[in-house]
Amino acid sequence: MTSFQLTEDPQIVRRDDGLLCRVELDHYQAFLAAGGVPTPIPLAQQKTSLVAKIDADVDSIYAALLGNREAEYTLAEKEATAYRAAGYTGTVPASVQAWSTAKVQTATWATDDILSAAATWRTAQVAIRANRLALKEAARNAVDAAALATVQAQWAWFLAVIKPQLGL
Repeated sequence: MTSFQLTEDPQIVRRDDGLLCRVELDHYQAFLAAGGVPTPIPLAQQKTSLVAKIDADVDSIYAALLGNREAEYTLAEKEATAYRAAGYTGTVPASVQAWSTAKVQTATWATDDILSAAATWRTAQVAIRANRLALKEAARNAVDAAALATVQAQWAWFLAVIKPQLGL
């Protein structure tokens, strides 16, 4: 008799050969009728999966927002900060000038826009990091499946709040 192991998705089970399968209700009911008992995924494995999911979700957010341009954005922020500190005088830094030209705006506007976007991102980055680290640790320390489900719900709630704030 084939045995099944429950997964996080109630419509997916893992067979004893390791294959993930979409549940076919009549097959699953026949399994139960024959005395089969599905075995839950061990708590340690569930914890590992949630920790990995949290990291993957954060990586997805960073990829969606920054792509491979983090160094470019960091340089623009640094140059805009220096230009503002100089009272918006002197030679306009290249990153500021590029944004000013692209948007057909003044260097002052471009500087303020770059720094506003950077501040929004830095605030979100701190919130993402704090929640990622706290909830990964909470997942690792969950004493049972119910506690782990609470952590999972907290992470889902955080994502539901932060993603729209970032335009995702």
